[in-house]
Order: sequence, then C-alpha cells, then structure tokens
Amino acid sequence: MKRLPVFAIVVLTSAITWVSCDERQPARQGDQPAAAVTTAPSSKEAAPAAAPVMDQRTQYDLAKEIAAAEAMPRNEAGLRLPEIRRDWIGKRYQWEVGVIPAFCASIESCHVLPFEIGAKDRHIVQGWLPRLEVTQDGFAAIQSACKGAERCRIEFRGTLSKLVLSTEELTSLGFSDVEIL
Repeated sequence: MKRLPVFAIVVLTSAITWVSCDERQPARQGDQPAAAVTTAPSSKEAAPAAAPVMDQRTQYDLAKEIAAAEAMPRNEAGLRLPEIRRDWIGKRYQWEVGVIPAFCASIESCHVLPFEIGAKDRHIVQGWLPRLEVTQDGFAAIQSACKGAERCRIEFRGTLSKLVLSTEELTSLGFSDVEIL
C-alpha cells in the first residue's frame, strides 16, 4: 500500500472541513456537531432571528490575517484559511471603501475598492474587490456620493455573507444587508 503524501492528506482534510462548515454557525475547535432535530415554532410567536454581531475589525485586519496565512507553508495555510473564514463570516462590519463608478454600475454588480491605494502607511498586496448587495436606495446613495467623480470614498455597514479563502482560488468576498452611511 502506497502512502499518501502529507500534503494530499492536509488538502483533503481542509476541503472536508471547509465544505462541512455551516456558515450560520461557525465551528470552533472542540464543538460537537448538533443533533439534527427539527422543531416547529410556537403558533403564538416565532423567536426573532438574532442580529449579526457588529465586529470592529477592518479590511486591513482581514488583509493582515490573510497575508500571514499566505506566508505559511502551503499545507499550514490550507488549514489556517478556513479558520480565518469561520472567524469572519456572518458578522457585521463598518468599513470605509473606495468606489470607482464603473465597478459599481448597477445594483446587481456593485464592487468596491477595500484599500486606499495611495496610502503610504499601509502596504497592501490583496487584490479582492468586495461585492455589495445594495438596495435601490443604497445604490442611489452611492451614485449621489460619487456623482461626477472618477473615484470617491463611502462608508457602509454590512454582513460578510461570502468569503472565499483558498490556496487554490482567488480571495472573494461579498456583503449583504448593506447600509450606506
């Protein structure tokens, strides 16, 4: 019987962990899987859904964590990236971002620049462009803020609902329930 390379085992384990994670309830080390029990809500009153937690971290904090993982040996990065994803996904953030009107030309396709490109105090090498799921009012607020500008800055609050972190794929993220401030 041939032995699988350690790398293949780590990648397989990472893939299984990543695929099996439930975005609504991030897994933590030591958690036991919940039993699959379904109960009907009370006919009098359904419990309100818990609001996502507001997290004070910024896109610079996320970039720092990703860069640290990418600097690790590939097999370690394959284990660390799903941990970062679980730690960030499903929480609300308030970020200041750049808008180039061509990147946010419609409600269905509104992407923003997460970093101040000209900032000399921060060396950023990440290339992701977060997608904002905005309402008609949110899109109008962005268009108004950026009217006539080649580039502008906006501040928003949103729930990080999509985060792709992988040693094999490009980093991708998206926000839902977006409020333009």
